[in-house]
Amino acid sequence: MTNLYRSCRLCPHRCGVNRNVTAGLCGATDEMVLATAALHFGEEPPLTPTGGSGAFFFANCQLNCPFCQNYQISHFGMGKKIDVNQLVDLMLTMQQLEADNINLVSATPYLPSIITAIKEARGQGLILPIVWNSGGYEEVSSLKLLADEVKIYLPDLKTLNTLTAKTLYKDDYVAKALESLHYLAANFPLIYENGLLKQGVILRHLALPAKLEETEEVIAYFAKYFKDKILLSLLTQYTPVVIPGEGRLIPNRCLNKNEEQKLIKLLQKYDINEGFFQDLVLGDWLPNFKENKSFKGNLAKTIWHWSQNTV
Repeated sequence: MTNLYRSCRLCPHRCGVNRNVTAGLCGATDEMVLATAALHFGEEPPLTPTGGSGAFFFANCQLNCPFCQNYQISHFGMGKKIDVNQLVDLMLTMQQLEADNINLVSATPYLPSIITAIKEARGQGLILPIVWNSGGYEEVSSLKLLADEVKIYLPDLKTLNTLTAKTLYKDDYVAKALESLHYLAANFPLIYENGLLKQGVILRHLALPAKLEETEEVIAYFAKYFKDKILLSLLTQYTPVVIPGEGRLIPNRCLNKNEEQKLIKLLQKYDINEGFFQDLVLGDWLPNFKENKSFKGNLAKTIWHWSQNTV
């Protein structure tokens, strides 16, 4: 597996960099960098019915969205290098703590090492389902490498507008996101066990202020191609951030109540009755990965943090 780092084609950048020697366009070398591991209670209900999702937040990202709420780790690589054995130990610790699943957040840059870790953890008794939690900018060839070990997928579909994609994300974001989404929907039908999602796809879309026409495009596409096959999770948590080096490309405000009502009407218009809608709760919910308790309130319980000396 690790030979895949030598001329990297893991994500749609296909940059061909030898990541054993230097970082790829995602900012990552072949050494995994983890910011925090936590029992997370804010994921969709089928992912957190009892013990919380065992969430692993990896540093670096192939998208680097200019409004990322996790920008400390996605843009600037905040975290600590860990090896496969350390990741295995953390996965098994999550299981001992009765996590509902292992939730790998923005893990694509480290896919070969993570597959190795999952297989090793399975050999040591890991039985939890694995969640692949990503921005949706994936290569189908990489997703196929995960298929034996990962049965739950939590991708974003940020936009279907090619101009917005070119401005905020990547030129080919729409094409690559749809290609990977159709692959996932066709190969991982929804399977539940005692209220816990064991297999399937939950498609996330974050509504952006003053861009609800793009959200309607996403909802309409979902209704046409994916309704009854996967679940839609419509998010309202956009919070303006100031990322050093980035211009502000989205209005400097959260969604408002009027926009929330428009989103509800869009779900009704397209007859989407199953899935998840995030109620609008105004306030500063941004995580701070500099702190051991990275998430505000009772949203998460830290199990490991990059500032600690040991796993």
